[in-house]
Amino acid sequence: MNLTASERIILHVAEHWRATGAIAELTQKGIASGAGVQRSHVPRNLKRLISEGHIETAEGRIGGRARKVIFYRITEAGLRQARELRENLRKSKVVHGGKEMTVDDVATEFAISPLAVALRIDEAGAFRPPVAALQEVPGLLERESEIAQLRKWSRERSPVMVVYGAAGMGKTALGKAFISQHAGTHAWMDLHDGANLENTLADMAAALGFEVRGGDAGRSLVDYLKSHSVLLVLDSYHQVSEDLVDFLSTIIEDLKGGAGKLLVLAQETTPSYCRFYDRAEVSRGDVRELHLKGLTIEGCKKMLGSEHIDEEALKRIYLLTKGTPLYIDLIRRGDADELRRRSRFSSAEIRLLIFSKGVSART
Repeated sequence: MNLTASERIILHVAEHWRATGAIAELTQKGIASGAGVQRSHVPRNLKRLISEGHIETAEGRIGGRARKVIFYRITEAGLRQARELRENLRKSKVVHGGKEMTVDDVATEFAISPLAVALRIDEAGAFRPPVAALQEVPGLLERESEIAQLRKWSRERSPVMVVYGAAGMGKTALGKAFISQHAGTHAWMDLHDGANLENTLADMAAALGFEVRGGDAGRSLVDYLKSHSVLLVLDSYHQVSEDLVDFLSTIIEDLKGGAGKLLVLAQETTPSYCRFYDRAEVSRGDVRELHLKGLTIEGCKKMLGSEHIDEEALKRIYLLTKGTPLYIDLIRRGDADELRRRSRFSSAEIRLLIFSKGVSART
């Protein structure tokens, strides 16, 4: 478990052995961040690894930028060394959740690399998860299964995942929790009803930093996603322009076998003409779907924080809100104005919901 700086660098660079050109993760800055090595210590260790034949240097442009940079690639000898290090690391033991587990098991659970697990081991040999416990985040209560499904998807060949949910169901919170655990880079795009292809591609180019080649922003984006381990998230997908739908429908095949992934967080009411894939693509596994449901009645009680709430009052809240996490959280906070703005409840229903939260069971 006590990896040297050189061993961490070999493992990090080896994770990107498929990269065909310069990427940020393979610059000295990217290596320092990904390997958990101080920036000032990176050059000395790289020099040693180059002299040993494990690493080699190259020049290239990141995202098609004009200025060339020096980046570092793993050699065949380095890849063999990295595989041996990784196998030994996977078998190492770590404490997580009060029990002893292998690094491999923890890496699988959190969909991160064995190196990323090793970098999160404290002095007592315990693993520190990359995000806070889900139940502490409004909108993420009872979402352990959904997080697990997203982690599983991130390790599969399927390039696209679409998460559906009604307004307030916690799609955005779920997406942000997932990307905080993502081992690679990510870009988050907030869409709006009527979003079109031209503006969306321009925003993507700005967020990801790729250069549009030959005036074809769509082709440039696809090429970037195929060669970079990046997670692109499209939030608030609902009623978008026809050209954006057509574009998304064409890139599914292009992204298969590439390094990048596309996560779309969509309204459950997204009309059929805005859904950019068909059932055949779901059946083949090219696209995964995940539909968010409301909290259970026990989940509502836990989010309300009312341990002694009257059973009938709790049931009334549960039935009216259908367990929607956003509504439950606003009721908990007594925020009638925001509840009125974010829902279709009448003023009388809002007063009843907030009143019901404070009704205690008779003793």
